[in-house]
Amino acid sequence: MGGTTSTVSMGRENREVCYLSDQFDTYANDGPQATIQAIKKQIAAGIATTGGTLADIASVTLSTPGPATLAGVLRMTPNFRAEHWDRFPIRAELEKALRVDSPNLVVNYLGDGQAA
Repeated sequence: MGGTTSTVSMGRENREVCYLSDQFDTYANDGPQATIQAIKKQIAAGIATTGGTLADIASVTLSTPGPATLAGVLRMTPNFRAEHWDRFPIRAELEKALRVDSPNLVVNYLGDGQAA
C-alpha cells in the first residue's frame, strides 16, 4: 500500500504468482476507509480473475511506507495525512473489513523495508 498508488498480488501455495493488479489509486487523502475499500475492490478483481472466493484465501500480507508498529499501527507516515492516518491500525482494520466475507482470514503486516 503506497501513499498514492498500490498493487495487489496473489499467489498459490507453491509460491507461484497467479495475479498482479495494475497500480490503483490508494485514495489516502480520503482517509483509511476509502483506502481499505480500494484494496478490497482489487482483491475481489483478483479473485474474479483466478476463480474462487475470498474464503479461499488463507491470508493477506500488507506492507506500508514509513514508520509503523509491528502490529501495523501507522505513525506519522509520509504521503498520508496525519489527521487520518497517525496511529491508525491499518492491519487490524483491513482484517476486520475482509472478515465480513471471510471470518477466518488473517491479515499480516510487514513494513516496507521488510517487504523489499
